[in-house]
Amino acid sequence: MFGLFETGFQFFYWGNLLMLLIGGALIYLGIAKKMEPLLLVPIGFGILLVNLPLGGLMDYELQIKNTSGVPGKVISIEVDEASRL
Repeated sequence: MFGLFETGFQFFYWGNLLMLLIGGALIYLGIAKKMEPLLLVPIGFGILLVNLPLGGLMDYELQIKNTSGVPGKVISIEVDEASRL
């Protein structure tokens, strides 16, 4: 059991299990019951991929550099009035 705690399963919580069940249910409804398969199968597959232990899909962080110097302003876009015509 020691090796199991060195893998991604140490970050596997009840919410991940619930979402895996929901993803499986959506795939089942899409394939077996033929209820909107073009919609439910990709959504269910995406849910399964995102909730895999240490899949890395939810760990993305966006870092934006504040170039304007104003604390509440992230991006400054200069617009010339003549170029809008």
